Amino acid sequence: MALILSLAAPAWALREDAEQPILIEAQDAEINQTDQEVIYYGAVAVQQGSLDLKAERMTVKYDGKKVVRITAVGTPAEYQQTLEDSQGNVHAHANTIVYHPQAEQMDLQGKAELVQQGNRIRSDLITYDIVEGKVKATSADRKPVRMVIQPAAIRDAGGPED
Repeated sequence: MALILSLAAPAWALREDAEQPILIEAQDAEINQTDQEVIYYGAVAVQQGSLDLKAERMTVKYDGKKVVRITAVGTPAEYQQTLEDSQGNVHAHANTIVYHPQAEQMDLQGKAELVQQGNRIRSDLITYDIVEGKVKATSADRKPVRMVIQPAAIRDAGGPED
């Protein structure tokens, strides 16, 4: 089962975040120049503007000088980013978070949850388009996608009025 929605009224991450440098901190790092990847271990933190990503282990894949994918693994791995127009933050966690900086998209895998403006979605797999604020949730093993949508968000998205 798959569900695609835009959480609440349109809420986008800060546009300037994608133009900021990516800062990574960890206890240890292992560089593999042949495979163009770096593996970070122990209290790993990534920051790009207001985007924060934290995990126990991260693999950063490069193509030339560009970061093309960051895979964060944790119990759970955590993500947070500020939204445009003072709409607060978006928070997420999952066993694995795969961030695609060029596409500004994030895949949350395993016990995934995304929270934005009081609205909450839980599923086995959540794909989050950071620019468009769109979410696709997919369940596995007949487990349901679970959502909590605040009444104001239903009205803002064109749903039934109270």
